[in-house]
Amino acid sequence: MDEHIFHYEEDFQEEGSVLHDRQADLSSEQDGSLLPSHRPEAGPAHSRRPASAQANSSRPSAQQPRKASRTPAAADEQEACLQTGRSGSSSTARPESDTDMLDYMNNVAYDPGRSAQYVARPSSPTPEYSMDDSGSDTPPSSTRSPPPPHYARPQTASTSRSPGFSSREGLLENKVQGQLQKPPCDWTVPEVCDWVDFIGLGQYRKKFLHSYINGRILLKVTNDHLKLDLGIAPLGHREGLLMAIADLASARPALRGRRRPTSAPQERLSDGAAIHAEQQRNHLLHELEKANARAAHRKSVAGQAMRTAALADAEIQRLAGAVADLELRFHLPPSSQRPLSRQGGQLVDGIDCQGTIPWHPAGRCISPSPESAKQKVRDHQPTTPHLIHCTSQWHQETGAQLAVTASLSYAQAVQARRSPGPRQAAASSTFLSRLHLDIQGRRARLQAKEASMYAPDPVSVKRRHEKDLQFLRQCLGDKLGDAEMDAAIDDIVYRYQSGEAGDEKDREISRLQAATFQKQGDKIKKLGGARKLEKLAAFIRTDQFLQRYRTDLNSRKLRISELAKKWDRLLYGGMLPEDKEAADFKACKAHWEGCGWDASDFDYHSAAPAPAEEKFDALLKRVQALQEAQVKKAAGSGNGQVDWSATAFREDGLEEQQAAKLAEVKHEAAEEGKGDAPVNLLLQSVEMLARCRKDELDKLTASQGYKRCLAMYRALQTQRFIDFTSKDLREREAKMASALAALAPRRKLLSQGEADAFLNRLLNDTDRRRQRQEELSKAAAHAELAKLEAGRAALAALRTPSRATSRPASSRGRHGA
Repeated sequence: MDEHIFHYEEDFQEEGSVLHDRQADLSSEQDGSLLPSHRPEAGPAHSRRPASAQANSSRPSAQQPRKASRTPAAADEQEACLQTGRSGSSSTARPESDTDMLDYMNNVAYDPGRSAQYVARPSSPTPEYSMDDSGSDTPPSSTRSPPPPHYARPQTASTSRSPGFSSREGLLENKVQGQLQKPPCDWTVPEVCDWVDFIGLGQYRKKFLHSYINGRILLKVTNDHLKLDLGIAPLGHREGLLMAIADLASARPALRGRRRPTSAPQERLSDGAAIHAEQQRNHLLHELEKANARAAHRKSVAGQAMRTAALADAEIQRLAGAVADLELRFHLPPSSQRPLSRQGGQLVDGIDCQGTIPWHPAGRCISPSPESAKQKVRDHQPTTPHLIHCTSQWHQETGAQLAVTASLSYAQAVQARRSPGPRQAAASSTFLSRLHLDIQGRRARLQAKEASMYAPDPVSVKRRHEKDLQFLRQCLGDKLGDAEMDAAIDDIVYRYQSGEAGDEKDREISRLQAATFQKQGDKIKKLGGARKLEKLAAFIRTDQFLQRYRTDLNSRKLRISELAKKWDRLLYGGMLPEDKEAADFKACKAHWEGCGWDASDFDYHSAAPAPAEEKFDALLKRVQALQEAQVKKAAGSGNGQVDWSATAFREDGLEEQQAAKLAEVKHEAAEEGKGDAPVNLLLQSVEMLARCRKDELDKLTASQGYKRCLAMYRALQTQRFIDFTSKDLREREAKMASALAALAPRRKLLSQGEADAFLNRLLNDTDRRRQRQEELSKAAAHAELAKLEAGRAALAALRTPSRATSRPASSRGRHGA
């Protein structure tokens, strides 16, 4: 146990040292050791790590022996944690051209504050060389274009990438970094999909694949294409894709041009290094929380192991006490004084030392005694919780086998092992002996549990005996002495065995209990003293409990039935289905008794068919005959009447029964002074049933017994309801017509002479009106003509000159001349 806990403490110290080294790396990064200005100019990837990382990798570790004791998975995990805190693009050695490629690919970092946008890092200050195969150091002839982007997996301060990320992500990263070495316009569709997955938008990989977007089309994608054609709804995702595509487009000339020489001035440093340091610090804090959780869990496991060991010690003490109790109860020699001898490394009893096949306990752990087995475990097995459980199980099995010796001697077991015969017979006898030993062991364990739970306390035994005696006296209803108690007990046993101990209503249950009590009663009779009282009291208590249980079940059943009836009343409107059926059957009997049938005709409880069945068959024949007559009348070949005095209808006896019932009703009405004429229910029933459809009559004919009786009556009720509804509908329609007629305006009705006189007057009035119109027209014309003549006369008068006016004119003419 101490060694196990010591391993846990070593792991805790080692994890603490790893976290201390990673914090030192972070501090060195924040001090500027990871800034671009401090990187070496060229060389393999491992030479460009920060000084702190190189010191961690090259310093002689004092914890190497403890690392060897850990599992390879733990070592790999800590190595990945150390690599996470180091700066640089990769920890594996690459060619010089690949190193230069990773330098300018680390110029764009993921911003944790946004969902899919990227922040540009400063250009790498390392010497840049041409990417062509010649590898010449010639400076470019024109202004240097921006470097191609490098995209990292989106990480946040709360959810960072685990140290040992999956191989798929590593393969995807290497794949995308390899395809960034060629122009994006030459990318294929799968390469575009890998790039989309790598920048953290893998949910749109299938959209790009189904739209068949290669590198040339990717550089021409716009916001409308992403939103409408590809169906990318989030604005942040579309803007992030457009920014990434713009970085690819701006990086295209850089792949064709040449790099800056080593002597070129370095660019201004931005806050990319600070962002990287913040990410590293958050990642280290997350790893520190995980290490604390693991330490707390392992401390809990160590505590549990210690508690399990304590429980095992308590189990050993309990089993040792059980063995001592068995030795005391069955007067066995103590296990420390038993003669033991070794034959074949197994235990042999002293009473049969010559046995060649000694008896040994069944189970995986075989040892001569618990103490020697415990010493063997301590010498050869490390202490673990699993081993403690095995030891506890071995102690249980060994203690049980030691208890078996009280009822089965070692000599019998050895004799069973040495039974002659072929190998199969020997194997069978061995199995049977082991099975018998197992049964005996189970019984012994049960006795040991009873002995440990119920200690033989004389005071408690005496109290239990007095309680049983008082209980039996209460059951017998009298105070009996010890001499009379045995006879009373035998009488109670006899009553239970004969089934006469219960009440009158429980006689059947008592008879069923008598069969189960038969053997138990015989055993009780053979006992004596306190044991007899105890057994009988236990049985009577059990019987009383079962009686109370049956009473409770019956009361619960009664309550459930009452609740069910209440629910059915609420569901069916105050009458249960069975109540409704009983009411219908009662009304059915009353109806057919009105037709002259006897009440005894409806006895459906006997095995023989009821007499009403023949009458129902005759009634249905009458209904079918009436239906056929109505069909012929509708076809125009009959009057729709049936001759009920025919021989086929006189022989059924329905008319005679109806006539006798009508005479009886008339006689009773005459005695009571009522003048109402009785109704022929037989004819009325036939007419109503004839209105049913043919398929309904076929069902009535096919049915038999109690169901047909109810069906016939319910069919009559249905036709009565239809008649009532039809009559009520006709009355409603007549009432509506009279209401509409009352609302219509009243008009005078004229005779033919009055109409002719009115027409003559109308014609005469029309003639007079026409004449008057003509006269008025002529008068207007004469007046107009008179006005015209007067006008003409006035015009003529104006044109003719007078004498007074004509003379001066002439004189003036003369004088002028």
